[in-house]
Amino acid sequence: MKITVGNLSYRAVESDLRRLFSPHGDVVSVTLSRGSGTVELREGPRSLAAIRGLRNHRIHGRPITVSESEPTGAYLMDVQEEFSDFVR
Repeated sequence: MKITVGNLSYRAVESDLRRLFSPHGDVVSVTLSRGSGTVELREGPRSLAAIRGLRNHRIHGRPITVSESEPTGAYLMDVQEEFSDFVR
């Protein structure tokens, strides 16, 4: 499961997110971008608990936002279907 983490301090590093999410499951990968990141956990019941339990957790003094990531392909298909009448 991919989880989007927002409102990160620019001082946040990969190990901060690995340490925070590892009690909730096996961390497969962590990707950081300015102010946000993505954490991939192995599927399991604890991965959903991570989303609920870590909302507003503070990293470097900032409360983070945590949500399940939208699958890119599925999102693009939804947008394409929604606007297909306008493209024709």
